[in-house]
Amino acid sequence: MQRLIVSQKSVTGRVVAIKGGKTRIATGQGIVQATGNNLAVGDCVVVENGTTRPISQSTQQVTHKV
Repeated sequence: MQRLIVSQKSVTGRVVAIKGGKTRIATGQGIVQATGNNLAVGDCVVVENGTTRPISQSTQQVTHKV
């Protein structure tokens, strides 16, 4: 039961595959599978409660070479 509750925290990752209505996301803790709409492979997302939402461009870390 604790594993189910702990797994409800949000994690960020990148979409690596979309198949059959399920989205696979690579995270720092490994691959997770969730549902999501209007996503593409390569999108950065937040996974919360088994669903995904895109991370807005303004909140993504930007690195500039000088």
